[in-house]
Amino acid sequence: MGRIIITRKKEIFNGLRNIDLYIDNIKVATIANGQSNEINIPDGNEHKLVAKIDWCTSNAIVFNVIENQIKQIELSSFKNAKYIFPIFVFTCLTHFILKHTIQYDSLFLLVSIPMCLYLLYFITIKKNQYLVLSENN
Repeated sequence: MGRIIITRKKEIFNGLRNIDLYIDNIKVATIANGQSNEINIPDGNEHKLVAKIDWCTSNAIVFNVIENQIKQIELSSFKNAKYIFPIFVFTCLTHFILKHTIQYDSLFLLVSIPMCLYLLYFITIKKNQYLVLSENN
């Protein structure tokens, strides 16, 4: 039997959520933020690995394993997801501070709308690329 080791990056975005792992459309494991899972795989046949969270999925990785082979795979969120939460928090804090100190006209919507649209893009149109699986050689 071969093995695959799936390592999930530690991220703020989706950090409190577990992600399901499917091999050949069968749920084989759940992986938490910053954790690794090791899964035994039957030798020889071609297998397809996909990660899912709600209705969003990852790209599929198709692979073969031979006896005692170990494949390393990394799981992360979509491109630039790591910036969404910190920018949103910074924007909210800046808005709150400025609104209560200098009585400015809010630019909050000007900054938050593009972020929301970017996120909406990945949970609708690009829902099959919301998560990213990459093979480490």
